[in-house]
Amino acid sequence: MENDYASQEKWQNYAEKNDFKTFMLLFAKDFPNMAAKRYEQNDDFFVRMFSDPDMMQQVMDIVGSVLYERLKKGK
Repeated sequence: MENDYASQEKWQNYAEKNDFKTFMLLFAKDFPNMAAKRYEQNDDFFVRMFSDPDMMQQVMDIVGSVLYERLKKGK
């Protein structure tokens, strides 16, 4: 999922032009949609994640943090 975000120019722009808090607000709005798209590719993992709000938050926090740092560095 990180690569899906990192390959999109709009997410690169969000990271370059915003602080981490703003980036994470944008990311949090989009994350469920991206996760739903990926659901078919790994349904067991996503069934577990969507049924456990704590797991969803943890995955979202980790992916968002890593993605932000990656995009800020321009990779």
